[in-house]
Amino acid sequence: MKRILAGVLALVLCLPLTGCAPREKTRQAYLLNTIVRLTLWGADDALFDDCFALIREAEAALSRTVPSSEIARLNARETDTVSPETAALIADALALAEATGGAFDPTIGRVSALWDFTVESPVVPDAAALAAACASVGYAGVRVDGTTVTFADPDTQLDLGAIAKGEIADRVAALLRARDVAHAILNLGGNVVVIGGKPDGEAYRVGVQDPAAESGEPLLSVAVHDGSVVTSGIYNRGFTADGQYYHHILDPRTGYPCDNELASVTILSQSSRQGDGLSTACMLLGSDAGLALIEATAGAEAIFITRDGEVICSSGVEPNYDLQMLGKEGES
Repeated sequence: MKRILAGVLALVLCLPLTGCAPREKTRQAYLLNTIVRLTLWGADDALFDDCFALIREAEAALSRTVPSSEIARLNARETDTVSPETAALIADALALAEATGGAFDPTIGRVSALWDFTVESPVVPDAAALAAACASVGYAGVRVDGTTVTFADPDTQLDLGAIAKGEIADRVAALLRARDVAHAILNLGGNVVVIGGKPDGEAYRVGVQDPAAESGEPLLSVAVHDGSVVTSGIYNRGFTADGQYYHHILDPRTGYPCDNELASVTILSQSSRQGDGLSTACMLLGSDAGLALIEATAGAEAIFITRDGEVICSSGVEPNYDLQMLGKEGES
């Protein structure tokens, strides 16, 4: 569904359950260009089917690469009307763009269309083409009025890839809560949402990948009860050309991958949609401006990992999430 999505990774560390508990079931499917893994307690197969159907429906509406989607039809100027849910998502993305001064910008569509990190032999786009695409970027030129979306620049195109997967995770969680599911782990390729705690009453522990570890083991873990953990990082999808590494987190101001001291940002919040957008925004801002943004944002905390391996946390991480650094075998 979106290229930026492939750059996030979080590992749920589930310890064996003790005592009497609802039956645990796990199912997975390849959706959103990633492996979606759902672990539910006390659920039947029909509920898993409903969750996967919801994900497919949302992807069909929000993906810029699906010609019939609401976003693709907006970009092609085939319509100016979208569903209330999509209008709200666009408005949220535009608000985050304003809050970051355009470091995060959902009007990056023409830029992201020039990069393809999924092909066998990726290439760096032509510099002139990237410059032309950057000229069409500008969140201030997009207006959302009810369910009507209009563009000041006819060349501007939306890409909600940095926020849509979080929105979809929240929708799945809402469905499960409406069906009285009290315990669940939802891993949408790195956007992790947990419902409740484990049936034994303990919080889930969610691991955050060590950006420097090729095997993907976690560097640290946090305790989460009813919440979301979203990580954006430079390590999971990219390629090397002429001795330079190009990752998938694109800077709308330059058209190229962002280039700062950060290797990953993990956002801890109640809303996965909020976490998805903030993780990308902070990657683009860098640690100082990103930390300032998080400290000014209600309901969100952040863990920054630099390319040098330094771990920087916002003020609420350690008192609220029991952060533990992990050893080489993933043991705290």
